[in-house]
Amino acid sequence: MDIAVKEVPSTLYLASTHTTTIPQIEGLASKITAQLFAAADQSGLALAGPMEFHYDGIDGDPQKEFKLVIAVPLVSRPECAPPPFSILETKPFPCAALDYVGAMAGIRSGYLRLMNGMREQNLTMSSECREVYKHWIGPESPENVTELQYGIT
Repeated sequence: MDIAVKEVPSTLYLASTHTTTIPQIEGLASKITAQLFAAADQSGLALAGPMEFHYDGIDGDPQKEFKLVIAVPLVSRPECAPPPFSILETKPFPCAALDYVGAMAGIRSGYLRLMNGMREQNLTMSSECREVYKHWIGPESPENVTELQYGIT
């Protein structure tokens, strides 16, 4: 299986936190991502990497609420976050990861590959997962590269 086991180091983010459901993700994403990048740019914040979505409690049920953090990693801690955003510093994140290439409509197949690989390696999933948009063109693009990370305990 093409999964890697790694630990993402503690990271500093400009973030927007929401309680949401799966059907609401696309609307939030289209609204918040542009605002987040604009706020970082207007505040002169140097970004340390691509946009990330952090999920806690998502399980595939379209009606179940979960926590979603839409975030961009920062090079250094600013004195304050540009409103309405916050500064988030994460703890180290041990995870299993793989790159999913393709449109967002097919991302479930990437998660299934990741979870199957985790089962094969006897890894125990946490309630947290992340998507790191390493190469983003748009939601329908077959050329997107999204690193899927599932927390392990």
